[in-house]
Amino acid sequence: MYGSGFFVKVGMFSSGELIYKKKTRLLKASSGRVKWGETMIFPLTQTEKEIVFLVKLYSRSSVRRKQFVGQLWISEDSNNIEAVNQWKETITNPEKVVIKWHKLNPS
Repeated sequence: MYGSGFFVKVGMFSSGELIYKKKTRLLKASSGRVKWGETMIFPLTQTEKEIVFLVKLYSRSSVRRKQFVGQLWISEDSNNIEAVNQWKETITNPEKVVIKWHKLNPS
């Protein structure tokens, strides 16, 4: 169904406008799981409003074809309670690395 490797794209939006984006390296799944161990740091200022992160997972096959797998919005207004909790913990503890597993939405 999915390709031989996976990568994640993360976009940071302020008031609906994309202001930063980052991408992980491509990794192969082992026993049906992928573990990146990467940390993404995004600069935030007090003047930026309505910050939202969009996390998208893609697979890539050996023929270099990219396939969208799923996505997750992380913000205080997310429809995913775990994403809201991660957002609140991150804002409350800005110096702490907050690690959470999430289920992705197919679109």
